[in-house]
Amino acid sequence: MRFPDTPFMARTFDLARNRKLSVTLIPYTIQADNTFLCYNGTSVYSQDSNLTADPFNVSSCVSQGLTQPKEVAAQVAKMIDPFRNYFMPGNSPNIETAMAQLFTDTNRFSMRSFMLERGMRSNDINWCETLDKSTGWYDRALTEST
Repeated sequence: MRFPDTPFMARTFDLARNRKLSVTLIPYTIQADNTFLCYNGTSVYSQDSNLTADPFNVSSCVSQGLTQPKEVAAQVAKMIDPFRNYFMPGNSPNIETAMAQLFTDTNRFSMRSFMLERGMRSNDINWCETLDKSTGWYDRALTEST
């Protein structure tokens, strides 16, 4: 199983590190170098600094500013980082308060409905979902995307 080494998972790591369990811990990597993105038969390396302005030729169906994978990542981060910040040191006194605030602010939204409410077009949201998650992920609770 994969577990990120975060304050929320501290008790799990305490079990693995301090209880003499025979568990091998390996680094948890969210993003890896030398991976590729593929869309409609076009593949590009995620670390390629020579990407064209529109590597997947999607400018005909998405807004300006979302044609490059990095632009999509920035847009998604813009949407969910305020909720992620609840869990940053100094922003919440404890995990219970952060979780309560997260559910209060996000429970009524899916990722798709939240992005729609923030003024994004459906085509743009579909494109973000294509590059960010698997199909159908944006129809889940917003909490699951944060």
